[in-house]
Amino acid sequence: MMSDIGEDITEDEARALIREADTDYSGAIEFGEFVAMMALRHRPKSDEDMLHEAFEQFDLNGDGVLTVEELRRAMSSFGENMSKDEVRQMIQDADDNGDGVVDYKGEYE
Repeated sequence: MMSDIGEDITEDEARALIREADTDYSGAIEFGEFVAMMALRHRPKSDEDMLHEAFEQFDLNGDGVLTVEELRRAMSSFGENMSKDEVRQMIQDADDNGDGVVDYKGEYE
């Protein structure tokens, strides 16, 4: 059933969810408990969550930083065709620690 709504979980994870959601300890999840559980799991994403997801999408090699080339490709996906020099300048303007890349932890946390 969970896979029908886009939730791929293991049997152990399902058992843990049931234990967590079964607030009256009846051994079953009643409708109200189910609604409460789903509301918590599918709450709207915060701006920070969305920013982090976007960052991860554009961090092509998954190293936690956006290089000039990765940021140039990201901007291109939004229709902004920028030269490497333009992207370097953009990074320099936002680079607080002077390492020449956009570091999620260094810039956004």
